[in-house]
Amino acid sequence: METSIVSLLRAYNIFGHVDGTLPCSVSSEFSISDKDSIGPTTAKDSMLAALSWKSQDQFILHAIVTLIDGTMLPLVGEVSTSAVAWARVHQLFANSSRSRVLQLKSQLSHCQKGEQSMIDYLHAVKSLADELTLVDNPISSDDLTLYILDGLSEDYTGIVGSISTREHAFSFEELKDILIA
Repeated sequence: METSIVSLLRAYNIFGHVDGTLPCSVSSEFSISDKDSIGPTTAKDSMLAALSWKSQDQFILHAIVTLIDGTMLPLVGEVSTSAVAWARVHQLFANSSRSRVLQLKSQLSHCQKGEQSMIDYLHAVKSLADELTLVDNPISSDDLTLYILDGLSEDYTGIVGSISTREHAFSFEELKDILIA
């Protein structure tokens, strides 16, 4: 999720909103005395710049809220700027990324085909592997193959033996084709 938001913000040259390098330089809350002392043109330009910044910031805040998991929504539900939302989401990911990696790897190592169809089993394992990739901890094709084979029952001993002795790694698609056939 974090990578998606960063890519989007950098593409539009507005990442500075969330990392603090592009703060709102002027408050959009002007009093009449502020406008008079600054001058009409400068005050209008400043107000327009502040309004533009706030519009962009609200767009970014909306993107963050839209892209985060529903369980994280309470963390950003009451914030008013994208920088605050980003800081909270970023901190949550930093604190939980290692524990999330360990949790996903544990789930992978305990994943069993059991009574589910082969398609459902392969989908479950691949989903966990994809989640590991999303948290910047991808697993190799060989490891994915091992996780899949380890979760199969003794009914698949012959196939497991022939797959295990292959000299080159299987892609997920190749392994899926063999196991479904």
